[in-house]
Amino acid sequence: MSWLQCRVCDWFGYQQLSKPTELRTLHRYEGAEARCPWCGEDDFVYEVATPITEHHGRSGRWVNDICLACGRVGVWFRKEPATGAG
Repeated sequence: MSWLQCRVCDWFGYQQLSKPTELRTLHRYEGAEARCPWCGEDDFVYEVATPITEHHGRSGRWVNDICLACGRVGVWFRKEPATGAG
């Protein structure tokens, strides 16, 4: 995996070596959320891994939390309102 950051627009993300044409955006947490629960460093980012989907009757997205300091990754389901219902 290769981490990338644009010096012009501050875009931050990564590229998997197995899929060299696909760039994935990472978002930086701010404030207290930026602190890694595993190592305590303030270098915690997240990736929205899926579009809104249903999981156990709830609408939301799968999210990957990544600490750039210690390398730990956590995966969780973030509840969000469904869109396009009707």
